[in-house]
Amino acid sequence: MQFVDGEDLYNLSITEDISYVTNSIVTLNSVSANSIDCSIVPGCTQEWADNFNVLASEDDGSCYLYGCLDTLAFNYNQNVTIEDGTCLFSQSYTYALEQLVDTNHTVIRKSN
Repeated sequence: MQFVDGEDLYNLSITEDISYVTNSIVTLNSVSANSIDCSIVPGCTQEWADNFNVLASEDDGSCYLYGCLDTLAFNYNQNVTIEDGTCLFSQSYTYALEQLVDTNHTVIRKSN
């Protein structure tokens, strides 16, 4: 059970059985209360992340960001944690790759 007193929240530890009866009063002889610190909100605290939580007060390591991880791409982002295949390259870079493929008669394919 929990008890709310204004803005404070407490976990109640009750050592005896409680049975609910409508419109009755239950008297408890032994109850202990422990204060809960509601100021700690776990979540992603990194503003660059896709799952940034403005209410989070403690980083729980869950941050992630979709994007490009290839350092040769225009849109490389060092904070990206999940490659999503959106990397953009210069025309001269892609042309050089095409020439390399033609020279070696090799087909380079991106695996999914």
